[in-house]
Amino acid sequence: MLSFQMGKVKVYIWFSFFAVICLFLAIGQNPWGLWCISASILHELGHLAAFLYKGYPPLELHFEYSGIRLIPQKQIYPMRQEIFFLASGCAVNLFCFLTLWLLKLPVPAFFHLVLGVFNLFPLKGLDGGQILKLLLERLLGAGPGETVSAVISWIADILLVSGGLILFRQTGNFTLLLTVFYFFFLGFSTKEKNFAG
Repeated sequence: MLSFQMGKVKVYIWFSFFAVICLFLAIGQNPWGLWCISASILHELGHLAAFLYKGYPPLELHFEYSGIRLIPQKQIYPMRQEIFFLASGCAVNLFCFLTLWLLKLPVPAFFHLVLGVFNLFPLKGLDGGQILKLLLERLLGAGPGETVSAVISWIADILLVSGGLILFRQTGNFTLLLTVFYFFFLGFSTKEKNFAG
């Protein structure tokens, strides 16, 4: 692991981050891995830009096997601001999709569209799941809101994994199978993109 200080932000780069990048770049003879990585990096930079725009530089920035993760300052943010932080990554992907589509680059545009829309799914470890949890906690209270959002996340996870397994059975695509398992375990994840500290 490499670590260094960049201004007030402590940056950690795990070697597994580079291993995943190499794996993605090695998939097939096309640049899909590169487009997928660039869409993911721009997504996380959208979150980072939102924090910096509001004047809250993160405490830490982690480059891990699962992507880029930022650790915010330990404080409670207003709900609207937290939703802004969570939605900013998807907003960047959707903006990139429109830009690339207008430039007649449909394949890289597709990766941004898929990542932007997919992160809005109501899964616990995704931006959409965290936004849903915040809204339900505001509507129903902390305990019931968290319970309802967890149930919705499980249902979405089961539907997503079932659909992925059906597609894998029809196509035999090994990458799809790995993706299905990733999202299945994401349902068990205790890591949440909750910026409430």
